[in-house]
Amino acid sequence: VPNICHLSYLYEHRLDEQIFELWMIFLPIHCSLEQYLEEHSESIPIKTILKWLISIIHALVILHKNCLIHRNIVPSNIVITADNCAMLIDLGNWHDESDLSIRHDLSSTINGANEDIKGFGEIGQILNAFIEQDETISAIIDQFNELMLRCSQANYERPMAAELVQQKLNFINDQRHALI
Repeated sequence: VPNICHLSYLYEHRLDEQIFELWMIFLPIHCSLEQYLEEHSESIPIKTILKWLISIIHALVILHKNCLIHRNIVPSNIVITADNCAMLIDLGNWHDESDLSIRHDLSSTINGANEDIKGFGEIGQILNAFIEQDETISAIIDQFNELMLRCSQANYERPMAAELVQQKLNFINDQRHALI
């Protein structure tokens, strides 16, 4: 799946009769978005932020189309690779009473997909504080902020599909290209 870290090895380890650990070993990771933002206090070009968010929403579109949900879109679960790409990690929680699948029934998929969009919007709002200010693209930044706010306020009565968010982000990115 594009923009989702490749799982190299999965190991289930029994600590005792009741407790299991699940170890997931991924390919080398540069840093999480959370670490990146802590280490880089300077502004980030909107081009980079849009690139990251388009990658993440693309991953969510693929997951949601396959009735899979992430359920925890937070800065620590987004990796920034050495070549400055964004990828999702940590696909779901495993509980003893469930299988290792991250598949869910249709109703929990709809609710979970909505939670994914809310988390995505919250990531966008965090990144907004880092956007390099540029008068020539202030209208684009405003559109970006409005979209991220709408995503973060998504609820079950007004769900937002990942495909719609992807289309709007691509439109904003296309406008940015036209101005530069």
